Amino acid sequence: MAAQLRAGSSPEDSWRRALGPGVSVRDGVPDVSALVGPARRRSAGGGDASRAAAVVVAAGVARSLGAPLAGVLEHVAGSVAAEEEAAAELDAALAGPRATARVLAWLPVLGLVVAGLLGADPLAVVLGGGIGTASAVLGAGLLVLGRLWTRGLLRRAGAGRVGG
Repeated sequence: MAAQLRAGSSPEDSWRRALGPGVSVRDGVPDVSALVGPARRRSAGGGDASRAAAVVVAAGVARSLGAPLAGVLEHVAGSVAAEEEAAAELDAALAGPRATARVLAWLPVLGLVVAGLLGADPLAVVLGGGIGTASAVLGAGLLVLGRLWTRGLLRRAGAGRVGG
């Protein structure tokens, strides 16, 4: 879009070339709905509508102030790219804790399997009543509580995401 504008194309023609001939462009500014579809095809992020609205607002402000639209759009594109990069870095940073939580959730089951392979009868202890059953119930409750706590921690850590 910016390259077409710098080459001398009008904003209306540049938007129509970039988004398709049936796009509604008024005073050099497209509708937000025209930008959301192409943004969804290019990006897996959830902030498509807000990014499209930012482009429309930037185009409208550039038109109102007489600022060069190509430069404004390049700045908006740079901020969108930085937003997506920050979201990818956050996902990468949270991948380790998510994997650790999954492994820790499976450790009790692995413990029962290993105990069975070593000749013990963990199911008889767990299902036989008494302290074995009480320990299994307490352990299951603590496991569920730990999963909920970990899920909440990961959700709060991911809540700082800019685009999502």
